[in-house]
Amino acid sequence: MGLFDFLRDPASLWVAESGLKLELDLEAPSFCGVKLGARAASLSKLGPPSNPSPTKKDTYSWAPLGFAASATKGILNYFCVTINPLDWDGMQPYRGAFLRGGKALDLGPASRMEDVVRVLGEPWHVYAEDEDDEVTRTIFYETRTLEWEIEFLKAGPLHSLGLITPPSMSNPQSRKYVECEKPWPPE
Repeated sequence: MGLFDFLRDPASLWVAESGLKLELDLEAPSFCGVKLGARAASLSKLGPPSNPSPTKKDTYSWAPLGFAASATKGILNYFCVTINPLDWDGMQPYRGAFLRGGKALDLGPASRMEDVVRVLGEPWHVYAEDEDDEVTRTIFYETRTLEWEIEFLKAGPLHSLGLITPPSMSNPQSRKYVECEKPWPPE
């Protein structure tokens, strides 16, 4: 052990589990079996994150896997997979499975908004930002404790899928930002 090893981010020592199946389960809500609400160290099976100082910042990124997570005081509250990365963000496409309650969903890089709605049902809210050069549509699926935030590129295909708890839409300012006038909580 080196003299300054104590300065090292603990996540830099995580070791990837070989043969790990990449799976995002929307209902669980979990990534590779790790649920939102678990300790961030539960993601150690993915190996060391690719971003600097993840533990200090409570933000973890595995760019080669197309996966990112955030935590508050070490407790996971956000998972995001990037299906079709932006040119500048450094993420690779997520190549894993999408599940809902353990059952496979027919979603992937070619999926468009109508495909997602066909698979998941009508969203709670749709936000359009036509002036954005990259991401122009975001759809939200809400419960009192979980949010699915799904973004689409200007060209139409799926960009990213995020799982958030507590839901960002529970905050009136967040609803105002995305032009949502619906009351909270969702019915």
